[in-house]
Amino acid sequence: LTSSSASHNILSKLTNYEQQGVPAGSGTLSGSNNFDLGRMHRLLAALGNPHKQWPVIHVAGSKGKGSTATMISSILRSSGYSVGLYTSPHLLSITERINVQGSPISRLAFEALEAEHAALIAKQLEAEGGRLSHFEALTALAFRSEG
Repeated sequence: LTSSSASHNILSKLTNYEQQGVPAGSGTLSGSNNFDLGRMHRLLAALGNPHKQWPVIHVAGSKGKGSTATMISSILRSSGYSVGLYTSPHLLSITERINVQGSPISRLAFEALEAEHAALIAKQLEAEGGRLSHFEALTALAFRSEG
């Protein structure tokens, strides 16, 4: 995305741990930069809990998540299901992360999705004391995408 797009403007205000690296001590009870699922729950609630609108398969682990999720998506589509797929990180374009029916969303669809929710994300960023991450916002927005 170009730096002039509405999408880039709001996402660029969020901490991007994929680019900066995870701070030491994060994810531990004693860490000062604790990751907190509460932020994600509050953001999703502000978006109307879109993750509760349909069944979700969450693939976790250290190796093979993208391949596994892509295979599950393909199997479900072949069986006649309507399927959305969110993966991270992307290789070339941030739009690769959000797939609907096997295809990445378009740049225009991504920018429209971001623009539609930019004010809400900014409000949540402020409510969270600036601690809402790029990944959290992008993941929540993926649930709102319709392609």
